[in-house]
Amino acid sequence: MRIDLYSISWNERRMLPFFLDYYGREVDRLVIYDDRSDDGTAEVLARHPKVDVRALPAKGSSFVLAALGIWEHAWKESRGHADWVIVTNIDEYIYHPAGLRAYLQRCTEEGITMIHPRGYEMVGDRLPAPGQRLVDVVRKGVAMFGQDKRQVFDPNAVSEMNYSPGRHQCRPTGRIVEPSEVEASLLHYKYVDPLAYLLRRQRSLAARMLEGDRQSGFGAQYHLTGDQILRSFEWLKLHATDVTASPPR
Repeated sequence: MRIDLYSISWNERRMLPFFLDYYGREVDRLVIYDDRSDDGTAEVLARHPKVDVRALPAKGSSFVLAALGIWEHAWKESRGHADWVIVTNIDEYIYHPAGLRAYLQRCTEEGITMIHPRGYEMVGDRLPAPGQRLVDVVRKGVAMFGQDKRQVFDPNAVSEMNYSPGRHQCRPTGRIVEPSEVEASLLHYKYVDPLAYLLRRQRSLAARMLEGDRQSGFGAQYHLTGDQILRSFEWLKLHATDVTASPPR
């Protein structure tokens, strides 16, 4: 069984080692479109034996719409070559307690062509130390509507994904067969290490939104005040439970 992954990166040096460690164990090829990172991200990607690093195409007036073009079409090159594709951000981890590869192998045998996971906003006071796995250390999260993104599917069965900007919604066409029970989780690691990572990352992302993004209202979440972001962090901590200990129910 072959699994290809597609993602976009920009100055992901803090999160990237955890991403590569996690998916490098499960995926056969990682195609990463880098948007001129200047923090060493591109160099780290280039050294990984499974990574095919490419330049992000010209963005025009909207980063969000340029990214949407990648999400909608890049994975189609895996047709006829891969059994599954993963379309994901660097801070998003598809998780199954038995292991992602083993789970997708079972899905293939059962005729499943698309995974609809339970989505979680993960929360943690700090990022792990080097050599530790993110999903082993930051285990608590809150189930959130919109984080249950359909981003793992069979490229040979799906015709189009028809994502909305941000991939929070989609209208897939083709031969779509989803599991009858939710077993996989999508763990979104944004609310981690609030002072050293979360606030700095949000401010950096807000500064890079282009005129077309601002006019369309894209990226509004990046323009929250520091106090608003920290209050969201504390709310998540209050309501979070361990979501990686056993299969979600």
